[in-house]
Amino acid sequence: MAKQSFLAALFGALLSTAAFAVSPLPRYIIETDTGGDTPVIQFSVTRSGGSLAIYPSIKAAIDAIMADATSTFGTNPFFAIQFETDTKVLDIGTAMVTFEGGTGNITLMGKITSASGGSMVEGPAGTVIIKSGISVESIADIENTMSGNAISVAGGQAKIVGGTVKANSGNAIDFPITGGGGSVVLGGSPTITGNMQVRTGALSVDPTFAPAGQYTLLIYGAAGGVAVGGGANFLSNFTLAANSGNLILEKSGNDLVLATPSNSSSSNCGLVECLHPSSSSVNPSSSSSGGGSSSSSVEPVPIAYNPSPTIHSEIPTYYTMKGEPVGSTKPAKPGVYLVKQGSSVRKIVVR
Repeated sequence: MAKQSFLAALFGALLSTAAFAVSPLPRYIIETDTGGDTPVIQFSVTRSGGSLAIYPSIKAAIDAIMADATSTFGTNPFFAIQFETDTKVLDIGTAMVTFEGGTGNITLMGKITSASGGSMVEGPAGTVIIKSGISVESIADIENTMSGNAISVAGGQAKIVGGTVKANSGNAIDFPITGGGGSVVLGGSPTITGNMQVRTGALSVDPTFAPAGQYTLLIYGAAGGVAVGGGANFLSNFTLAANSGNLILEKSGNDLVLATPSNSSSSNCGLVECLHPSSSSVNPSSSSSGGGSSSSSVEPVPIAYNPSPTIHSEIPTYYTMKGEPVGSTKPAKPGVYLVKQGSSVRKIVVR
């Protein structure tokens, strides 16, 4: 009898262990709630079938989820967030979803869209922002329908293993100038529409990566920098954006790296490095400048050091001073801008 009781207890323990091993992640579902007498959009949150609350903004909903996950599942919790159910899309207006203020491993599911714009400063902006301490794995459909970015990586880690990431005039994936680093890993077969603006050494692919098409990179870096870690077998699936400077992609070991075309005499740098060079590269010493006057200010340097004639047939593209594209029409907002036309870049002031 004792032996039978022991075997029964052992069998029960094994079943419990097996059930735990296959149990899904705790899931929070965010849905829009327009009930009541006024058509105000609010956000309801449920967890594993139980309702948490209704929140007046997406920020309040995300903050509540992060707090509940930490208090329920401990520090650095693993959980999932689903944006809406079935085929519905969570429209958050001009707001942004920001993951910050702690640690966590979050799987994103469902569909979300935002009409947020780009950042007015050199900080993070996008439909989804991932800050330091947060790791996100996404199989969601994430879109920005206006001039903002779809995903902004500002110190955190993003692993995109499915779904879609789409930007209309911003970047599909963006590393802000003041974002504090971070990394992006591609796995599975995600569809990415728009530039992936990344730093050298920040983007890699994992063994499950099976490209769904071609991915366009806008690179921060110089020749020799790693553009796609582990991406040597996918040279045909990555291309550099036209405004990435005088660079190409080539294989080097297991990686794809930046390189300068062998038949080119132009500078071997990316867009940001060419538009914002170091002072040593643009302010020659008095011995080499023929005794001419020097200036303490650093002016942008053209992407090609031998600019074309003034008259161009190419359509101009305007950029902010940090290299973000703002379109082909001269900006109306006062400020200092860069305009690229053909192979030359110049600075303009809109008053």
